[in-house]
Amino acid sequence: ITTASQDESSIPSTMKAIEVNEFISGAQEMIKLKMMSKPVPNPVKKELLIKVQACSISSGDLVMISGRIIFMHPDSLPFVPGIDVAGTVVDPN
Repeated sequence: ITTASQDESSIPSTMKAIEVNEFISGAQEMIKLKMMSKPVPNPVKKELLIKVQACSISSGDLVMISGRIIFMHPDSLPFVPGIDVAGTVVDPN
C-alpha cells in the first residue's frame, strides 16, 4: 500500500464491490457473489480509506461466507468480502 499525492487523491462517491447476500451451508454449494455499486465509506478515527487496485477472496473470506466460525462472522448480511487488498491510501485520517 502506498500513499497518494495530493493530485491522485480525488475520491469518487461510489465504488465497485462484490456483495455476499447469504451464507453457504456446505463445501459443495456454490458461493453466490454479486457485483454492486456501493457508496465509498467515510473513514472514522484510526481508519484508512484505500483506493484498491487489486483484491482477492481469501480463505478468511471463505470462512466468513460459510458462517462456520463465529468470531469471523460478519455482523450482518449483506457484506463485502475482501480482506486482502493492494492499493493507495487516499485518506489517512
